Amino acid sequence: MATDTLHEIARESSTEMSNLWQEIGTTAEEQNSTLETITKEIRSIYQNHMATILENKKHIEAEIQTARENVDNLRARLQVEPSVSEKDGTLREQLSKLNSQHEPLLQQTQMQSDKIQSALDNLHSIWRELGSPVDEDFKEIGFDLSDVRFAQIENKICGENDAKAERQQQVATCASDIKLLVEELCLEENEKTSLDHLILEAKDLKINSTFLAGLHDRKQHLATLKQQRETKVKEIALQITELWEKLGVAAEERQQFLGKHSGLGLSTVTACEKELERLQEMKKSMMQDLTMTCRAKIAALWAETYTLQAEQLEFLPYYSNCFSDENLALHEECLQNLEVKKTELAPILVLIEKREKIKAEMKEFKESEKDPNRFKIPGRLLKEEKFRKVIKNTFPKVNSKLKTGIIEWEKKYGKLVTNGEIYLDSIMADDQEPPSARGTSRGSASTRTAATDKDKENSTQPPKKSSTSKMPATKATKPAGKTSKVAKPSVPFKSSSLKSKLGDAKGSGRATKVRKILSPKAINLAH
Repeated sequence: MATDTLHEIARESSTEMSNLWQEIGTTAEEQNSTLETITKEIRSIYQNHMATILENKKHIEAEIQTARENVDNLRARLQVEPSVSEKDGTLREQLSKLNSQHEPLLQQTQMQSDKIQSALDNLHSIWRELGSPVDEDFKEIGFDLSDVRFAQIENKICGENDAKAERQQQVATCASDIKLLVEELCLEENEKTSLDHLILEAKDLKINSTFLAGLHDRKQHLATLKQQRETKVKEIALQITELWEKLGVAAEERQQFLGKHSGLGLSTVTACEKELERLQEMKKSMMQDLTMTCRAKIAALWAETYTLQAEQLEFLPYYSNCFSDENLALHEECLQNLEVKKTELAPILVLIEKREKIKAEMKEFKESEKDPNRFKIPGRLLKEEKFRKVIKNTFPKVNSKLKTGIIEWEKKYGKLVTNGEIYLDSIMADDQEPPSARGTSRGSASTRTAATDKDKENSTQPPKKSSTSKMPATKATKPAGKTSKVAKPSVPFKSSSLKSKLGDAKGSGRATKVRKILSPKAINLAH
């Protein structure tokens, strides 16, 4: 070892110097002085080398510290653990281990940094497209370069891509709605905006929030405009249709107008306004004819609904010589009310017709009961039995339903009067009439038995042709004397309904048919 060599050198040198000093005769003091000088010089040499060695050690330790900090920093950014312990072995061995790990970690850090930066660039690009602010957590790469950090960025990108796809769909839907509204409204060139042209030309549309807000505003404006025009066109169209009906405009002329003008464009609105003005002028020139036509319909409905003369006289516009829009509107309102009244009266008229038919047959039946030879007619008794059931069961039910219906109807419209008499009083009189007065008396038992036997006999033989074998006509005959206050129907209900009679009389100019339906006062009023 180097230490043994130093000891050998010192021993040999001391022996030689001692021999030389003896030959020379050097004193002990001189020898001690020389040895002290040599010792000082040797100590100085040792100290200088020790200082150099210590400096070298410190330098290596500093390198180890720096290398360890760098490695630890890279590991912290990558979030990886050391594979071996770097504190084992000499300082130079420790430094070598650290240096051997630093380079791979540095390369891995650079690769991870590039990958994260690329992901962040992609994320920022999406935000710029959406017009969204940059999230502070994803603004820069930052210290963390781990796979966990990269996964966070990737997840954020996925979420923003979903938002981007949703925004693209919103823009596409809104643009499609705008395009449809532009076409429906038939916008003129001066009505279209640059946004409309951009959509109609099918160019790439932005998806940022500002652009989307502009699309929503434009869509809302066009939707409002469409609603306004629809409302206006519908209002005008209703007036035009009503005037077409009133003025009797030919179907060909109507179809020609509708074929030329459709949609919600300004040209259509203008054309409808002009057509309405034209029809209003026609209406003014035909005001008197329209009013008189309306009066004729009112008169017919007064008859159909049994409107009292006093109520008719209350409608003063009917008797006015003023032919104006206001007067015509009052006539039309009255006509509409009478139509409703007629509709509500219709089921009552059906019951009245049924009741009057039964009453007429009851009168016929009562007269035929006076004929003692009636049972000679085959099947006569069976028919009488069947009709008695009608009188016993059906007639009271009809009266009950009719009474209920008339009472409800009179609550709204007042008394139902026919031929100057209140029809409900006629029904009440029937309720007070004994069954015998209705023609429900029955023959003796022997007579019925004989007739029944006769029917059975006749059922096996062909009937004989005779002028007396026919049933009496069912047409109602006017009673000889004055009866109680039972309303007499103006029209034979069994032949046809009241509605059809009025339809025949309406507009025919034949006053005789109208007089069969209306009371004399109503006839004078209608004329």
